[in-house]
Amino acid sequence: MAVLLAGGGIPGGTVCGATDERGMAPCRDACSPDDLAATVFRRLGFGPRHAVRSASGRPIPIFREGRCLEPLAG
Repeated sequence: MAVLLAGGGIPGGTVCGATDERGMAPCRDACSPDDLAATVFRRLGFGPRHAVRSASGRPIPIFREGRCLEPLAG
């Protein structure tokens, strides 16, 4: 997975992780879509335990398993 982000205070030129020499698989600091979501939500000011409420009042976590990518989390 490759993602390009701009704005939101994310420092330009930041790279997280690395792939093998063929670009086929992560070889260092792999991250998941959940990690990216956790990082974006943190930049927006939501903590890792933030939840929204359903119409019936049930709490729904905005992300469950993601970890914030520290170079981007700020």
